[in-house]
Amino acid sequence: MSKDPDSIAEFYGFPLYPDAEHLCQKRVYVSGRIPEHLTWDAFASESPPSTIVEHYLLKLGDGGFSRKNEGGTWRLPPGAERPAKVLDIYPVGQPGPHEGCEKKPPPGSRSIVIFSRMP
Repeated sequence: MSKDPDSIAEFYGFPLYPDAEHLCQKRVYVSGRIPEHLTWDAFASESPPSTIVEHYLLKLGDGGFSRKNEGGTWRLPPGAERPAKVLDIYPVGQPGPHEGCEKKPPPGSRSIVIFSRMP
């Protein structure tokens, strides 16, 4: 996959937030009856989480959305037992998978945006 942020967002089927800066991509392998993997990409933004949530509410609607403090999560398709793709938005400083990225959010970053999906 290309490291171009727009191409990364397209891979997940989400629009890219305008000032999002790519931090990293990771793949997590899940063991079970059938081995699977989850791919995710983390981005940082100078916008506050509530502004990014409002942006995505306009783009995606509220189907599959749950608000979490300042941010929120879309689990799509809505109502699926196992979502095919997930979009998480939360404030910088909140623990999350992005902490495993070598590249850290730049100074002035206020939000983390994570796209994830299972194939």
